[in-house]
Amino acid sequence: MIHQITHVEESRPRGNKTPRADLELRILQVVSMIEEGVSRSAILLHCATQYGVSRSTADRYIEEAYDHFKESYKPQMQRSAEIARRRLETIFQKAMKKEDHRTALMAQMQINKIQGLNDNLLMAGIRRGDTNERKSY
Repeated sequence: MIHQITHVEESRPRGNKTPRADLELRILQVVSMIEEGVSRSAILLHCATQYGVSRSTADRYIEEAYDHFKESYKPQMQRSAEIARRRLETIFQKAMKKEDHRTALMAQMQINKIQGLNDNLLMAGIRRGDTNERKSY
């Protein structure tokens, strides 16, 4: 059985874009719905009935809502990463003073991981085997 969706808002002619301010309000409403635990299908239905948008457009609103969550948690994640890095640097320094090279190496590897150095080294073409290979000139 096919249900006809009635639009609360007046339908816009195709090709007319929704103003950015209206889009942001819609996305914030979707953010609130996600925070309240509303299901994806209920959000899709809400967007279709309230805004007269397609399923793909409603999915885009949901994706942008999740991007909103990611952005709001970024500063907290950066602070946590900085605290972890400082703790690992302290471990590294203490291990080096005790000549515990194994612990120092593990701490350094974790620091590199937090800073994304492992990925950057691979991107630059530096691999584990590169330092041990003999160069023939």
